[in-house]
Amino acid sequence: MTLLCVAQTRIPGMWSVRGPVDGRLTGDSDPVMGCADKNPRAVDCNTGPYNNVSDMPRYWMEKVQDALNEASKSLKGSRVLVLGVAYKKDIDDVRESPALDIIELLRHKGADVGYHDPVVPSIRHNGFAMMGALDLDAALAAADCVVVVTDHSCYE
Repeated sequence: MTLLCVAQTRIPGMWSVRGPVDGRLTGDSDPVMGCADKNPRAVDCNTGPYNNVSDMPRYWMEKVQDALNEASKSLKGSRVLVLGVAYKKDIDDVRESPALDIIELLRHKGADVGYHDPVVPSIRHNGFAMMGALDLDAALAAADCVVVVTDHSCYE
């Protein structure tokens, strides 16, 4: 399984990046984010093809696609699990959450997308509706790629 961790920083135009990392959310990984890389890099959204924060969901869709390609898998048909769809940690507000656009883009590219969020049982966005996975362990076991978008306390 491939793990990509996304966490928005408080600096406009900057996103914190960790990954891709092979492995599970358990073991020797960082207990805070579930990533082996304890020093996230900052990606400047104001350079390259991603000129603003609204372009970041497309950036992360492409990161998922690249990570799966490195594992000799196609995005189309791969099972992608998004952890956390709320806008902020430990709240149930999904307004302006980047997870919704990431999920939509992955679905349009043919990925079999699911999500888990302890405080958001279902989502609706641009004409699609989804129920969150109830069993986190089963969802992790079934995933080809996991994208941590909102780092809820329960993922520590």
